[in-house]
Amino acid sequence: MNSILAILKEWYDARYGILLACAGLSALAFFVMFMENRQYDDTRKKQRKWLEGYDFAPIYFEELQKRYPHLTPNEITQAFEQLRAYFLLCWQGSPQTLAMPSGLVDVCWQVMILDSRPYHKFCHLAFGRYLHHEPDGLANDSFTSGNDLATRGRPPELM
Repeated sequence: MNSILAILKEWYDARYGILLACAGLSALAFFVMFMENRQYDDTRKKQRKWLEGYDFAPIYFEELQKRYPHLTPNEITQAFEQLRAYFLLCWQGSPQTLAMPSGLVDVCWQVMILDSRPYHKFCHLAFGRYLHHEPDGLANDSFTSGNDLATRGRPPELM
């Protein structure tokens, strides 16, 4: 009888140790997830703050003025502020397709993209990845991550 009790006690102790180890691992996993989520939230806050305070290069305003000499400096500034608002919508990562607010805002974006190195850096700091130009709002998401541009507009039998 003592040997059976000893075996049961050993089994119980081993089982309790396993449960304690599982509980410890679960707690560690939740802590790691919490810390990663916190870091992600901090990064997102920094990105938004940076995007809200971003100063568009004066050369962008000059280029737009060359293309549209009839626009006032205030109208050009408003166009770039609308581009900032569009970028903030893209930053939110909305799964809905985002259409370009206006043709003028699209031209602002094109002017910015032509300055490719600063635009690439802008995208990295604002979004954490490159934001592709999708003026027609045809992208699957704001970053066109799963979008095959080569197959757009082709009949289904050619895909």
